[in-house]
Amino acid sequence: HVANGFYLLRYQNIYKLMTQHAINYVKDFGSQNPKATAVLPFHAGDLLFFAKAAAETKHNFKKILVNHEYADILKKMNTELEILSVPDDSLGRGRNKNGQHTLHNNLEFEYFHHVIHPYLKSNELFYFFRPVRRYSHCKFHLVDQFKYALSNEKFEPVRAVIPTNLPALAKAQKKIMIHFDGGWHLKIFPYENQLQLIAQLQKQGYTVTVLTNLADSYPCNTVKFENLESLTQQILSNDILLGMDSFPVHYATHVLKHPTICAFSSTQAENSDNAVYDRYDYAIEDLTCCPCDAADICPVFGKTNCANFSSADKIYQKILKMSETCYGAQQ
Repeated sequence: HVANGFYLLRYQNIYKLMTQHAINYVKDFGSQNPKATAVLPFHAGDLLFFAKAAAETKHNFKKILVNHEYADILKKMNTELEILSVPDDSLGRGRNKNGQHTLHNNLEFEYFHHVIHPYLKSNELFYFFRPVRRYSHCKFHLVDQFKYALSNEKFEPVRAVIPTNLPALAKAQKKIMIHFDGGWHLKIFPYENQLQLIAQLQKQGYTVTVLTNLADSYPCNTVKFENLESLTQQILSNDILLGMDSFPVHYATHVLKHPTICAFSSTQAENSDNAVYDRYDYAIEDLTCCPCDAADICPVFGKTNCANFSSADKIYQKILKMSETCYGAQQ
């Protein structure tokens, strides 16, 4: 069902429905000055990157429809789009507690047709913004991909723009927050390497806190993800956030502009990182097999860990360097 990265069947029926909706709209209301709603029901990272793209380019969309549990991301981004919040649970994401929705897993059209489409008005156009191509099949940042979909205007690529208007940093406390979970197995930093990195930081006098909702045991503080407000406070109360290629690290660097390091593995940095500057850096070994579409087992080495992760020691050195750059030499 995938050709050159495009999902051939996954969204076919949704786009048929969107096309028929547009045909009916033109018949009833004509094609002049249409009202348009962006539809991006779920996935925290996609919503963050979409909101950033929408804020930085001109487009014709006035509203965005999203599952209620992701609305806070858009509010935090100060989007000018009117947020239409769907009260139903999201599809296989977030805190889906509705047993009836489990049958929709991997059946996105059924979910869209039964849950999302009833909230769309017949007198407004809508555009479905869930990515229809695996982002890893190109070198373009997801923000840039959304900008291209939103507008015909030229724009500067994300990775070429050094962030400005940086918020002041609190006094250094030698506190590091780490988010080891990357969403699927090959994006999770190997557990033995996690323990090595924690031990190195603690030996250097750092207080380490691991952000996790998993049952793994750690010789340090742990906190759970509860909501966006608490995550914001947790990030800002630490000197640096180290994370995998997942929402917390992208939120920290693109929205909070907090000192952040991202450890990439089977996914390429070009799709989601920031411009490298004092408050952002990333670690990766640049193996030629990256990017990789595998989730659980490495197709090259046959292991459950990705060899493209940098070592714990290399990441430790990047943390020390960023700490000194952002906060000065610490005892």
